[in-house]
Amino acid sequence: PTTSISQKLEFIQCLASPAYLHYLATSGILYQSTFLDFLRYLRYWKRPEYAKYLSYPHCLYFLDLL
Repeated sequence: PTTSISQKLEFIQCLASPAYLHYLATSGILYQSTFLDFLRYLRYWKRPEYAKYLSYPHCLYFLDLL
């Protein structure tokens, strides 16, 4: 994967971490429309050609919940 894809891959897999989810919930970032737009954009990771790179595929479940 390219650098940009690698950075997005690293970020989306952070969503598998309960500690990071707690940080997002308590920091107020979940109320920012730009962050929510970014989360919506990341849904392309659900497509098989991208999902195959995920080490923690359950991060997609949390992406849907956010």
